[in-house]
Amino acid sequence: MTKTIHCCWLGDAPKTDLAKRCMESWQKFAPEWTVREWNIDEVRRASDAGEIAPVPRFFEDAVKARKWAFAADWVRFAVLHAYGGLYFDYDVELLKPVEVGGEFVAGQWMPNGSIGAEPAVLALEKGSEVAKAMVDFYADAPFDVSRTTGVILESLLGRNGLYVEVLDPEVFCPIGIDGTSHATDRTVGVHRYAMSWATKRRKFARWLSWHGMRGVVDGLLSLRRGVLSAAERTLCRS
Repeated sequence: MTKTIHCCWLGDAPKTDLAKRCMESWQKFAPEWTVREWNIDEVRRASDAGEIAPVPRFFEDAVKARKWAFAADWVRFAVLHAYGGLYFDYDVELLKPVEVGGEFVAGQWMPNGSIGAEPAVLALEKGSEVAKAMVDFYADAPFDVSRTTGVILESLLGRNGLYVEVLDPEVFCPIGIDGTSHATDRTVGVHRYAMSWATKRRKFARWLSWHGMRGVVDGLLSLRRGVLSAAERTLCRS
């Protein structure tokens, strides 16, 4: 595995205190790894030079909308396919030295009790088939903020033998959906869930969950699902 930590800071805003703290943790606990930060100009330069895949419309539309996290969804897979290594979002803080024995994606707890892929942390080899499948997906995908890259990745895994290990949540995402920490001696880092990509409604729901009101959030989600199902039934009858 190439010992490079890739990260993205695509906007023109100064780095947050959290981002600075996370960067410092990478330098402290992964001193033998080279940190390579990608900005918009560097992404376009590397693409024009043929070092990474051609910049897709998805990326350009995300940049135009100033949806930096969605633009980074494509960048992380493009650079990992081209160079290999680790990718960290700027809200991933290391707590101890990181060891990489193979390809993986962080896992996180989902509201339904399952474990989902969280591409805030990725380790992929150069030429990874998983990275290529994601790059190919974004090459033709319209810009859409309703689907996160974790959902897209999960939809592709299992097709044509595509596989990447989904780590136990406690390794990099020990914060549960109710805000409770489940860190153990296996915890290497903490995804702090800055949620820069999220709507105000989504962030408010997270705030409720983390302040002891997870039941309220689940109730609202159930109500929303019921309304959508009723609307779908009405459409089917019409």
